[in-house]
Amino acid sequence: MKPTTTRFLLAGVLLWFGQVMSARPLDTDDTGTVARGTWEVEGGVDFVRAGGVEAWAITPVLAYGVNDRLQVDIGCDYLVELGVAGAPDVRSLKPALQFKQQGWASADGRLSFALKGNLGWPKQQSGPRADMERHGHLRLLATRMFDAIVLDFNAGYDFTGAWGGGDDAWIASAGFRRSVTASLDWVGEVFVTFPERGGDIHGMIATGMKREGVGGWTLDALVGVGVGRDSPDLRLVLGFVRAL
Repeated sequence: MKPTTTRFLLAGVLLWFGQVMSARPLDTDDTGTVARGTWEVEGGVDFVRAGGVEAWAITPVLAYGVNDRLQVDIGCDYLVELGVAGAPDVRSLKPALQFKQQGWASADGRLSFALKGNLGWPKQQSGPRADMERHGHLRLLATRMFDAIVLDFNAGYDFTGAWGGGDDAWIASAGFRRSVTASLDWVGEVFVTFPERGGDIHGMIATGMKREGVGGWTLDALVGVGVGRDSPDLRLVLGFVRAL
C-alpha cells in the first residue's frame, strides 16, 4: 500500500469511525438519548493501524438532552497521523456538532427508530499541508431489544466536502450488547463502508466490553480488525462515559 493511500485511509477511518457520541465503545449507535435537561460527558483514545502506518485520536464529547426525544452533542477530536517514511506528523482538530432525534417506538419499547446527523470542520494544527474539508453524515438508527441481548442497526450516508462529492460513502453496520453481569456488558459490531464512486469496500469487525462503575462512571474497551482489501489492520479504543 502506498504511503499516500495509507494516510488517506487512516484519516478516512477516523472520520467514519470516531464520530461524535456513538454508543461507546461501538460506532454502531443506538436509539437512546440523554435524559431531558441532563448533561453527559464522554472521552477516549482511538488508535488505528493500516499498512504499517498509525494514527490516533483523543475524542472528548459533551451531550445534552434537549427533551425526551432530542439529544445534541458537541465534540472536538484531536487527531494525530504519524509520519510516513520519515515525513513529519500531521496534527489536526475536529470540532463537530451532532443531533439524535428519536422517532417511532413499539408499544412495548422493544423496537425503536431514530435519526442522527453530524457536521464537522477539521482544522490542521501542524505538519505538511493536508486536505481538511468539512465532513458529516446522516444515519437511520434502529434498536431491537430481546430478553438477553440488544441489537442495533445503522445505515446512512457519510460525506466529505460538498454533499455528493467524490469522497462520499454509504455505510451499514450492526452491533450487539449482551449483559454478562449486573455491571458488565459484552459488545460487538460489524461496520462496512461503500464508496459512492467506486473503490474498495472497507470493513471492520470489533468486540469489546463496557463496565459500569461507581459515581456514574462507565468504562469501555474495544479491539477491531479489518476485513477486505486496504481495510485497517487494527483498531483499539479505550474510553469512558460520565453522567453529570
